[in-house]
Amino acid sequence: MNNLTRIAVRALIAEREDLVFQNLKHNPEYQAVVRQQKARVQAIAVLLQKLEQNGGVSIHEHCEGEIQKTGYEITGAYLQGLHDCFHLIGFLNGNEVRL
Repeated sequence: MNNLTRIAVRALIAEREDLVFQNLKHNPEYQAVVRQQKARVQAIAVLLQKLEQNGGVSIHEHCEGEIQKTGYEITGAYLQGLHDCFHLIGFLNGNEVRL
């Protein structure tokens, strides 16, 4: 994939991500989860602090690592799906698409 193609794909992904976030703003189920998570933040922070003081285990770092790992996995799956879609569209049009 050349540099220009990479830039175009990144721009496409950024636009699609923006669309997802715009759609989520209007999703009542998602908004309910967001409100629940915000309400739980302080209680979880207090519990984590107590656990880490007593056991020395960094649960917070583990959770952050899991979130980061999941982000890589979701991004990888999204990029693979995007790649597959380009190939499928090219195949259906009788063209070969190289990324």
